[in-house]
Amino acid sequence: VYQLYTAKPERLPEALEMLRDRPVFGADINFGCSAPHITKAGGGAAWMREPEKAFALARAARAAWERPLSAKLRIGAEDDYERLRDFCLGLGEAGLDYLCLHPRLEGQKFRRSGRWDYVARLAAELKLPILGNGDVRTVEEYRRRMAEAAPAGIMIGREAARRPWIFALIRG
Repeated sequence: VYQLYTAKPERLPEALEMLRDRPVFGADINFGCSAPHITKAGGGAAWMREPEKAFALARAARAAWERPLSAKLRIGAEDDYERLRDFCLGLGEAGLDYLCLHPRLEGQKFRRSGRWDYVARLAAELKLPILGNGDVRTVEEYRRRMAEAAPAGIMIGREAARRPWIFALIRG
């Protein structure tokens, strides 16, 4: 799955077109990056501040891409579950196949644990599959997150780069 970010809506369908003939399973829209240079340019988590524009971007991506299409996102700029849920519902209505939540606020770094209760609530309330992301460094953490939050799956990022064999350990 290729993850793409943009600050210019017209560029996303262009990028998806470049992937069309490649051996790609799916594409992911990055609504979660909180790096200051990305958000100042209007990309990443900045899209979550303007839901209607984010939904239009997702619809344009869906129209340009027939394979699985997802988005990675954060809780948002504020601790507001209803706003996050509504944002997720809008992305589902725009045609996305699943979402991956990194359960931290836009400005939070990695000093605190993510809010996996948000992953659990979304997974329980929405028909759209929800994956969780963040704070999974061991097989035990993976199993605990799956049992407690019951997401459709877990995205492992940093630990996959540090210890790519974590997937073999999870498979047993």
